[in-house]
Order: sequence, then structure tokens, then C-alpha cells
Amino acid sequence: MADAIPVPPGQTTAPLQSTVVVQRPPTMWQALKEAGWWAAYDWTMLAVLVALWVTTGFWFLFSAAKPEGASRLTVFIAVLLVSISVQLIWLLVAVFRCALFVLRLHADVAMLPNDAARIAVAFLSGKQQ
Repeated sequence: MADAIPVPPGQTTAPLQSTVVVQRPPTMWQALKEAGWWAAYDWTMLAVLVALWVTTGFWFLFSAAKPEGASRLTVFIAVLLVSISVQLIWLLVAVFRCALFVLRLHADVAMLPNDAARIAVAFLSGKQQ
């Protein structure tokens, strides 16, 4: 272990035995991703929504053709309804993920005394893990 005790003037220190490397604490975003609050599914849903609106925007800007009997407002409302439906599905999945997170947290808290006792017994018996 590295020597962390200050040495009085005139005395020499013992050679260092090892170096302690401290890892950086995770950022808030990394901690949220690790806890499961943002997953690859969220990136997929966000990409679907962005692609939907970018495609609609390009269609409005560069297309002269209209679906049969439909005005631009009708098409915009249809795209808006599709977008809201995708967002509702995304929200529903997020609610279920939050419920799963709460259930796992409750299970971890309920198992805490058992895990603590197992760790204490392992420590007192001299095991490494």
C-alpha cells in the first residue's frame, strides 16, 4: 500500500510497496444506464420517431404527389397519430421497466439481511469471497 502518512523533516520514507489506483466515479448518465433507465430499446424508439418526422418533413418539402383524396393537413394528422402511438408504446414499455426496477429493488432490500449474514460468516471463517 502506498505511504500516505507525512514524514517529519530529516527522516526518510520506506520504499513504496504498491500503488493504489482509484477509479473515477461514474457520471450520472453512466449510473442511469447501468441501472437500466436508458437502454438500446430507447435509442431504437427515438430513431424511429426521428426517422418518421424527418421522412415526413422531406415529403412535405420535396413531393408534389399527394395520396388519393388527401390534403397535406390530413397526411400531417395521420403522421401525428402514428407518432403519438409510437410514443405511447414507448411510454408503456418504460412504465413496465420502472415497475421491474422497483420490484428488483424491493427484492434486494428484502434479501439484505440474508446477504449480510452470509458475508459476515464468510469473513469470520476467513474466506476471500
